[in-house]
Amino acid sequence: MKGGGLRSPGAPPQQAATAPPADGAVTAAPGAANGPPSAGSARPRSGARRVARALGVQLGGDALSKVGSLAFYTVMARELGTTGFGNFTFAASVVLVIEVAGLGLDQVVTRDVARERAQVERLFWNVNAIKLALGSVGIAVALAISLLGGYPRPVTVTVGILAVAKLAETLAKTYHAVFRGVEETGPIAFGLIVQRFSTAAVGVAALLAGAGLEVAALTYLGGALLGLAYVSWRLSARGIRPNLRVSLARARRLATESLPIGLSWTFGMLLARLDAVLLSFLKNNTAVGLYGAAYRVFEATLLIGSTFALSALPALSRLDRSTFPSLGQAYELGCKVVALMLFPLSAALMLFPTPITETFFGHAFATSATPMRLLGASTALDGVFLLSVQVIAARGKRRVLLPISAAAVAVNTVLNLILIPGHSFNGAALAMTLTEATLAAVTVLYTLRLTGLVRWGRIVLAPAAGCAAMAVPALTLGGGALGLALAALVYPAVTVLVERRAYPRDLRLMIDSIRWRRVPIGNPLG
Repeated sequence: MKGGGLRSPGAPPQQAATAPPADGAVTAAPGAANGPPSAGSARPRSGARRVARALGVQLGGDALSKVGSLAFYTVMARELGTTGFGNFTFAASVVLVIEVAGLGLDQVVTRDVARERAQVERLFWNVNAIKLALGSVGIAVALAISLLGGYPRPVTVTVGILAVAKLAETLAKTYHAVFRGVEETGPIAFGLIVQRFSTAAVGVAALLAGAGLEVAALTYLGGALLGLAYVSWRLSARGIRPNLRVSLARARRLATESLPIGLSWTFGMLLARLDAVLLSFLKNNTAVGLYGAAYRVFEATLLIGSTFALSALPALSRLDRSTFPSLGQAYELGCKVVALMLFPLSAALMLFPTPITETFFGHAFATSATPMRLLGASTALDGVFLLSVQVIAARGKRRVLLPISAAAVAVNTVLNLILIPGHSFNGAALAMTLTEATLAAVTVLYTLRLTGLVRWGRIVLAPAAGCAAMAVPALTLGGGALGLALAALVYPAVTVLVERRAYPRDLRLMIDSIRWRRVPIGNPLG
């Protein structure tokens, strides 16, 4: 498309077939199938190190910021009780309709900026104009849902406040997308820390002083606005200052061309929160609060998979079957990294739900252990699904995500309507896990059409062995805190032992990738 910010769907990455990929574009392990070369090849190690550096910085920021979020939600749950926490969870679920405003454009920004830095000028303010327009509609829809549902005034006010906060977060993601495109994730990490720690500091103090639901929502809004201001300042300090120009024609083209992924993203948001909304309608917000406690912990684990997938998107955007490393090699190694990170979290949620629940939310939420166990089964599946989505988006096959995600929402809705009346929040958790399993299977099968077959033994052998070892203390010591602590020590020891024996090259690559060495952040295309 001439003069626009998007390339035609399916168009190959620039230079992919005619020149070796740039330093930052290489992510697969040396010696993987289809790949030439030697274990000492500098390019794969340097490329993997760049992705690892971006991932490490952002995961560190996510982990620290999640500490702030969990502190905020932990105090809220204890101070407001199951019903009050359920009211906040319901409001936070409803306002996810604001995410529709993104239309999946953040992935487009990251992909195109990674290929050509000049795309920032064409995309930035057009994307934000679309978000502001659609976000305003989303705020109205969220308020309408609350009003038509007959919820008390404090709940409706909370929905309105959180809706504005969600729009601020949606705008901040445009800045995040640019930073990812230039492979500089530090500002994203610090922006999340600023947002969530400021929310936690003010919110915890207010809740302990006796503040209610609406004040908690206002502190969330203040943190979101502060986070937006921070990333805006950092982008300007980085020397990237897009001119404030909006082209209606270009914005329309962006919206039209990104509509398939935008709708699929919308269905994804519905999938993430539909269970809480239906649970509120079919049961009550006390059930939502008990489910919300389990879901908050489960949701925290999803950040790892989404962060890794987004960190890999710039590199994936420049790979195909003909490059070295190939897209298939990068996908295989990416799935392996996801499995190594998420399998133990999945096992921990399934094996030790009671100490995790009671540590964060107190004994009043003890019954949240069962939905946490059920949700834990889908943690690793969701990570592989998110990586597969980025591969599909990187190859310009975004349209296929729409029917897949629409079908997932339909399946989840039917399962919730069947399971919630008889099983309440446990039924909602089971419906989510069954849906995630179906979604992951379908998405992976399609991704393999783009990448070629991968070696699943290489991907799951070591993490599966580590998880099996985690089950030993759970069975012998019970599902208490002592068993959890021992399982946390057993997993890395067994995983490294198995990996060292079965796939020593992979282990060397991952160790080399996480060593801190300065990698120049230049033009990703060289």
